Amino acid sequence: MTSAPYLKAILAKFRQEREKRKVSAAEIEEKLILGPGWVERFERGDTVPTLDMLFAMLHTIGARLDDILKDLDVGEAPSEIERHLYAVPAGKDLKVHFAYGDFDALYRLSNSTPDQFEAVIKTLRDGLSRLAAAGKADDTALKTDAVAKAFLLAAQKWPHANPSDLWWFIIGRAYCDRFNHPATSARRDLEQSWKRTGGWALEQVLVRHYGPELAKHGIQIVIGTSDEKKRYLQGLKGVNVRMEADKVDFFRLFSTSPESRMMTSCS
Repeated sequence: MTSAPYLKAILAKFRQEREKRKVSAAEIEEKLILGPGWVERFERGDTVPTLDMLFAMLHTIGARLDDILKDLDVGEAPSEIERHLYAVPAGKDLKVHFAYGDFDALYRLSNSTPDQFEAVIKTLRDGLSRLAAAGKADDTALKTDAVAKAFLLAAQKWPHANPSDLWWFIIGRAYCDRFNHPATSARRDLEQSWKRTGGWALEQVLVRHYGPELAKHGIQIVIGTSDEKKRYLQGLKGVNVRMEADKVDFFRLFSTSPESRMMTSCS
């Protein structure tokens, strides 16, 4: 994602120092064993180098940090950090920015406020924070609950928005922003974690969103335990031959008497 103006100014000053010292970008890449194009990408601000990368590049051209900071006008210091996902007001709407593959993507969320956006993101962050409070680096139930709560809040605050857009463009990308997770998750593959957690959370969303209304009509929708899944499948003639219990995601139970229960499964 494109760097903030003050970072662009610092990286542009590095380029000036490099050119002044007559060191090519290719020479730095050769010395630091970088693939071609990385130094120019850093200098354009397309990717922000880590501090150790910046110091290594400075060392390679024979410069110091104060050489690129001296007399540098970086403008007004930022009051907020640029995140994996962030929103900017646009009249009555929000422009939600995020990286989408090799591109900087934009999703326009109509009739929305920064406070609403912050409330949704904070709900996710607070839910994931329970991992640290519980002293756990990973917990399926806690992560699933955090995602489900954040999505349901988003759907409540923005009923006019496409739920699929909210799921993929906001909740999914907020989950993959490592700063929304406890620091113990710093080295986790959050893209892979989202594939698992997102699937479990979607089940919770369906149960929590549709459950109360279906219950009014005598229909229960539940996520069964492993033993419950096995028991229900065994009660359906022929189904247990074709389906494993761990492939059943949730049940719809019609009627309340055990003798007349019927079930359909989704996987």
